[in-house]
Amino acid sequence: DGAPGWQRALRRLLALGHAPSQADVWQVAAPVLDAWGGNPGLATATLASLARGRHAGVARELVRCMRARLIEADAFHLTAAIAACGKAGAWQLACTGLGGMTDDQVAPNAISLNAAISACEKGGCWQNALCLLGAMSGLQAVPNIISFSASISACGKSGRWQLAFAMLGIMTDVQVAPNVFSCSAVVSACEKGGRWQAAFAVLDVMAEMRVAPNVVCCSALISACEKAGGWQQAIAMLAAMKGLRVTPNLISYNSAISACEKGGCWQ
Repeated sequence: DGAPGWQRALRRLLALGHAPSQADVWQVAAPVLDAWGGNPGLATATLASLARGRHAGVARELVRCMRARLIEADAFHLTAAIAACGKAGAWQLACTGLGGMTDDQVAPNAISLNAAISACEKGGCWQNALCLLGAMSGLQAVPNIISFSASISACGKSGRWQLAFAMLGIMTDVQVAPNVFSCSAVVSACEKGGRWQAAFAVLDVMAEMRVAPNVVCCSALISACEKAGGWQQAIAMLAAMKGLRVTPNLISYNSAISACEKGGCWQ
């Protein structure tokens, strides 16, 4: 079809599905591996495409094939493979891939560590996410907003709202400015934990830091009120969104309606 060999190989790799055998991957990759040795960018492009498609198993086996063929796997290759695991929610594979970087004498960087933290977040494994976050400084990788936001979200999904809330202070201590996404993740954590007062405390912190809330943040605040039976607060928050220049969405309205229903306020 005129496409370069690596593109044909990529299409065949994607067609293998999400749990291929090493033999299947080897059969497809073998004809192009030698070309990758002279042009590492082809391997990077292939692994990045696999990451976008969430083909964690294919990416893992492809890195194994590269090692077997003595093709050097650099930080770009290994990070792309970890990202594939992360997007597929395969946090165990992501952490294994991170450990494999040492075997290849490649130092993990902030991007690879963030990919592993995000994988743990998607897998609901908050302990591993926090361990990786804590290990970053020892690996000479500086935590950034992505590191903290993913860790906060991991805590929130596991009901650890106190840890999520505490991380806002930690971010300030290490001079990482919270943004609307990290703050919204803390609000969502408080909402899931049924702590509407803590959720509104985050809103106060956002005002101090001049971080404007978005519809996700406001909707989570309304939902927190609804879960606590505070229909007055839910309606007040819905009304306040106009002043915050945030347009309510279906979730905002549904949460407010549910709060009124629970409070017996049908009007």
